[in-house]
Parts: sequence; structure tokens; C-alpha cells
Amino acid sequence: YYLNGSIQLFNGFRTHHLIKFEKYNLLIAEKEYEKQQNELVYHVMEVYTKQLLYEGLADIQQQQCDKSEKEVVRIQEMINVGRLAGTAHYEAVAQMEADRFTLIRYKNQASQSLLELKTLMHYPVDSALVLQELVSVAPAIPITSVDSVYNLAKRNLPEIQKLEKQLQAASKQVQLTRAQMSPSVSFSSGNTTGYYETFTDASGRTISFRDQLDRNRRFNYGISLHVPIFYGLERVSRVKLAKVGAQQMENELESRLSELHYEISGALLSLRASNAEYQSALAKGHSREVAFLKSGMQWEKGLISIMDYYESRNNLAVAQGEILRTRLQLFLNQQTIRFYLTASFF
Repeated sequence: YYLNGSIQLFNGFRTHHLIKFEKYNLLIAEKEYEKQQNELVYHVMEVYTKQLLYEGLADIQQQQCDKSEKEVVRIQEMINVGRLAGTAHYEAVAQMEADRFTLIRYKNQASQSLLELKTLMHYPVDSALVLQELVSVAPAIPITSVDSVYNLAKRNLPEIQKLEKQLQAASKQVQLTRAQMSPSVSFSSGNTTGYYETFTDASGRTISFRDQLDRNRRFNYGISLHVPIFYGLERVSRVKLAKVGAQQMENELESRLSELHYEISGALLSLRASNAEYQSALAKGHSREVAFLKSGMQWEKGLISIMDYYESRNNLAVAQGEILRTRLQLFLNQQTIRFYLTASFF
């Protein structure tokens, strides 16, 4: 019977470095998971806004189609009483068919983007997916400068945190590789005993089991030293490769931080531009609406042609579409800046 045990007293801190190294790898995996989540969320948000755009354009175009159908009936009545020439009917029908064609195109685009959205969300294809409309643009985000946004993004973004952990893991890899070249010291001890039928006393009788366990007990201990002598050049090469890997990670982090600074600068420019476009589109839409109302009254009095009236009506539809497009683009740009500030889209 024996019981042995050993403990390592020193191994160049290999165990310590290995635990740290694996902890960094765990954090790297967690940050990579968060990064992929954010990329998926942003992709879904892009397709969601595209779906809202096509649905909104289809609604605007549906209103155009309804107006065109009413105009066809109305113009035919005016032709019947002699107030308009017969050619006006063909113009009205042509406009109605053009509006229907545009409506079909927008509906097809909406169907395609909805299918893309369902695919991203792993949503059942045959189930109805009702999207929540954006009631208003998100509240304004207080922004002081590019550097202030950059400093928050550098601290919060999972992608940057992942690169920082990779750099720390690479540095720890250098220490771990160096530790493999260090001597190691361990302490061991053991306690043994045994029972043998051939162990007898003076009268020839086998000594009892209990007495033999006591008599045959032995205790040993020792310290061992392991000095790595062979494979020295190979281990030196491993240290050099580990240093190169750490330097590459440091360069990659610096490069990504530089790119991030430019990205944030561009995102802020896009935010200001989209806000200006949205405000301009609102003003333009208001003007187009007033112009359309006036053209309608002028056409009623015969002061303008039906083509001028249709042009004013189409200009209003284009302006309404621009309001919708710039509003959704402003929403996306706001969410992008919010992500840089908080590492979250919500």
C-alpha cells in the first residue's frame, strides 16, 4: 500500500501565465460574440428601414393611384358636358397606368425586403410580420466633438475591446513562452507500507496484518530540479515568434483605432448632412403641398393644363418620398452615433 503526492514549487510562473492567457482568450470570445451580435442588429436595422421606405413609397403611390382613378372619372364627365377635349381622357388614363406601374414596382421591392428581413430574423416565411412604424425621429444626440465620441467608442466598442484583449493575450504568450525556458522545482513525498505472508516471528508464525503495517511503514520525501538543456534554440525561436505576434497585434490595434477615428468623423458629417437634408425636405414638401393645392384650383378654373396639374401632383409625391427617405436615413445615422457612444443601438 502506498500514498504519494507532489507539488510544483516553481516553474517560471508558467501556470500563472497560462491561466491569464486562457482568461484573455475567454474574454476575446465573449467580445467577438458581442461584435457579431451588433453587426447582425445593424444589418436587421438597415433592412428594417429599407422595408419602411418601400412600404411608405407604396402608400404614397397608392394615394397617387386613387387620385388618378378619380381624375379619369372626373375628366370623362367634363368631356361629356363639353368642358374638355377628348384627348384629356387619354392623358388621364396614361397617367393612371403609369401610377399603377410605379405602385407595382414599390410593392415588389417591399416584398423582397420583407423576405430579406424574415431571413435575417429567422422568422417563419408564411407568418405575417407587422413592422412597427417610426413615429418620430430619435431625440437629438448631444455631441461635442469627434474626439469625445472617439474616446467613448474606444472604451466601449466590443471590437476594440477584443483587439485589446488579443494584444494582452499575445503579450502573455511571450511571457508563457519565456517561462518554458526556466528551470522548474518540485517537492514530492510518499508513505508506503505492506503485508507479506513470509514475514514471520521467531516461532515461525506470520506476523499479524496490523503489526506489519506499522513495522513496514516508510516515509520518503524529496526535491527535484528540472533544467531544460535540449531544444534551447527551438524555444528561443518560439520566443521571437511570440514577440512578432505581439507586435503585429499592437500594429493591428493602432491601425483599427486610426480607422475608427476616420469612421466617426465621417459618421458625424453624415449625421449633420442627413439632418440638414431632412429639414430641407420638410420645407420643400410644405411648398409642394401648397403649390399642388393652388394648381388644383387653377386647373378647376381652366387656368392651367392637365399636364401642369399632373406635374404639380407628381412633384408633391416626390417631395413626400424625399421626406420619408431623409427621415429614415437620419434615424440610421443617429443610431450609428448612439452605437459609438454606448456600444448599443438601443
